[in-house]
Amino acid sequence: MKKLLLAGVVATALATGVVADEGDLYTSDDNSGRKGFVIGLGAGFGNLSLENGVYGGYDTSLGDFDEFGFVTSFEIGYAFTNQFSINYINNVTWASGDSIYGFDTNIGGFSGISANYYINDAPETFYVVGGIGLTTFSNWDSGDGDTGTGILLGGGYAMEHIEFEADIMFGGIDSAFDDYSRDMVTFQVTASYLFY
Repeated sequence: MKKLLLAGVVATALATGVVADEGDLYTSDDNSGRKGFVIGLGAGFGNLSLENGVYGGYDTSLGDFDEFGFVTSFEIGYAFTNQFSINYINNVTWASGDSIYGFDTNIGGFSGISANYYINDAPETFYVVGGIGLTTFSNWDSGDGDTGTGILLGGGYAMEHIEFEADIMFGGIDSAFDDYSRDMVTFQVTASYLFY
């Protein structure tokens, strides 16, 4: 888990381009078109990790889940300038794997409000993203699901209407059936097409 977290932090740092390109910036007459209403659809891959803790003095870590899977992403929002937007985002990781309960398909998601900051207003630029919202974890086979709160951090590279992004999401999941919380971490890499 620690290796996955470290890999996610390193990938996010590289994706955000700590040092931005010092090339020609667009002037206000050369609008890249990002400003205004935005809708984005994307897909990719990611890792879904759920860590159970100690409940009632019993170690529940045998129920941990840590698998790679398919990611879907959706965003809708408004770009106030070519460099700043506020969005509603919904990122979902669909992962299948063996657990103590057999072969499971689990779904981990993040729905919330995010802010994107683009390093410059050119059509091609690095950007960073941060969000806060609701995390969900559910089992496809049983239909059971739990929710909690979480944060999303990431960054990527925008090329006109296409964005490549790496995100890491941390969340606490509160069980609906018993009185304990679990930690969920997802790392996602997506390619999205933005309509604006």
